[in-house]
Amino acid sequence: MDMNKLILFSVIVILFVTSCDQEEVSPKQADKFVKYYGGLSTDHGNDVKQLPDGGYFIVGTITIGDNSDIFTLVTDEYGNSKTGLKTFDGNNLNDKISRMQLLNDGGAVAIGTYQRALGNNDIWILRFNNKGDTLWTRKFGGSDDDEGYNLIVNRSDDIVAVGYTDISSDGNVNREFWIHNISKEGTDIWADERVLGHPKFDEVANSIIQIDDGYILIGSSNQKNANRSILFSKITEWGGFSRITSIPSEPSEYDYQGNMIAQLRDGNFLILATRTDVSTSTSDILLYKVE
Repeated sequence: MDMNKLILFSVIVILFVTSCDQEEVSPKQADKFVKYYGGLSTDHGNDVKQLPDGGYFIVGTITIGDNSDIFTLVTDEYGNSKTGLKTFDGNNLNDKISRMQLLNDGGAVAIGTYQRALGNNDIWILRFNNKGDTLWTRKFGGSDDDEGYNLIVNRSDDIVAVGYTDISSDGNVNREFWIHNISKEGTDIWADERVLGHPKFDEVANSIIQIDDGYILIGSSNQKNANRSILFSKITEWGGFSRITSIPSEPSEYDYQGNMIAQLRDGNFLILATRTDVSTSTSDILLYKVE
């Protein structure tokens, strides 16, 4: 290939590649696209929601140097970045994001984990504006290890978040359900964070939904050196235990973890869980419908 043809070929390739990141797209590109974001190391996309204008609000974790930070990215409907990838460093250590919910103003609120020191984490809630910038952040939890896993925006337009907190008792450290209700401005709706569970069990809340008279939490529970069971818990509007159900109800040779919960049109609940055969370390996906 002579030099003129080589130059022409290069120009065509450049035009083709750059055109894939523009708003002017073909009907096929409008229906589907593939985009890559991130840096040169290990990055994770943890949650994405579609915005009213058809674009997307993305949150995740990006590696910078030896540590991980939280990032946000706002795109148009074709996945083209509108804001650039914005990172948030908590403490020059390893921070991570778990879940996000959109707000009526086009911004979002997310929950994750802030690493306070090596081996010690705090629950971290962050509110972003519609460009992915932080408006405020708050940290929760005790002096030991805490992690934030999920959150919802309830019917009062407030934030209800869940996870776990470590509680020291009789020389032992156990995980218990953590739940709190704060406003979109970051102020407390409940006067105190709620810590719920058995003082000698490990209990972790992974998901929450709102029902007419309170909330339903789904997670896992286990006594020391025993397999976990799914913990299905009704919580009052003000954060107290109303009813607790373990699935299975008796100790099992399998290890169970409740991951997500949804309410169905018939009023019953659908639980997405994981069942692990501890003898073989193999796992199955479990879909469980309960009244």
